[in-house]
Amino acid sequence: MKLHLFRPRTVPVPTPLGAATLLGLLLSPLAYWFYFGESFLASTRRLPDARILVVEGWIGPEGLRAAKEEFDTHNYEYIVTSGGETISEGWERGGWNYARGAEKELVRLGIPSEEIISAPSKDTETGRTYRSAVAVIATLKERGISPKSINVFTWGAHAQRSRLVYAKAVGPKIPVGVIAWHSVEFNEKLPWWRSSDRARDLIAESSGYFYELLLNSGR
Repeated sequence: MKLHLFRPRTVPVPTPLGAATLLGLLLSPLAYWFYFGESFLASTRRLPDARILVVEGWIGPEGLRAAKEEFDTHNYEYIVTSGGETISEGWERGGWNYARGAEKELVRLGIPSEEIISAPSKDTETGRTYRSAVAVIATLKERGISPKSINVFTWGAHAQRSRLVYAKAVGPKIPVGVIAWHSVEFNEKLPWWRSSDRARDLIAESSGYFYELLLNSGR
């Protein structure tokens, strides 16, 4: 009697058509993201009935001027500034709070102080957007404001990640919209792969979005 360690089996192998189909199924999501990922991440989904506009203070003075225009041209009651400790990017200096700095800038731009709510968050190395969202909701609750919906004003490709984070922070009862802002240097006719900054941003924001979507940032 012979002892066998292996037993022969028939292994199915895809035909050339089957292999091409499988390869197409695998590559089609990557091809879609290559061409449309940036436009998805930077898409605006404004809620027309929102009366609270949240602006992420780290977008800088140019972004705050655009946020003021958004606030002036739509029927908002309050603009809420969010953010933690500043860094040097986007502002002339670091070492102070984004939310409070944005509040001062919006007052300087002409928005009445009683229509501005500052919601500073604690400094942290991770989860900045989530902590900012939690601080916004806590501040509104302290003031007795219960929004039926909110819009978040933020920078370009960060928009959909911010919308997702804020939606998780406020819960399912409060719809969250988002307005994606681009600086004047942004050229939407130029593909992202022709700009090193946009390519870097797309990679970073894509990984951040899917990490938040699939893993919930560890929360």
